Amino acid sequence: MKINGPNRPNQIKPLQTRNHAPTQGTSKPNAGGERVEVSTEAKVLLEARAPEVPDSATIARIKDAIVTGSFQIHADRIADAMLREEL
Repeated sequence: MKINGPNRPNQIKPLQTRNHAPTQGTSKPNAGGERVEVSTEAKVLLEARAPEVPDSATIARIKDAIVTGSFQIHADRIADAMLREEL
């Protein structure tokens, strides 16, 4: 059986690597000695997606509400927040 087509094995090109000068981001060698570059824009996006850390007063208020039985779960607010996060 003969296979004829555009993706024959002898037509595969070898991997070519490029040497870049670091841009505005930072680069660090990893355990394998390779370098990973993270742009400034990527860092900003990562920080924007980081969860907010609640203060101790908020945590104490929520704990107290749970203990006293007055904590209310607002399913509609939770659903709206989940949808906004995905959009």
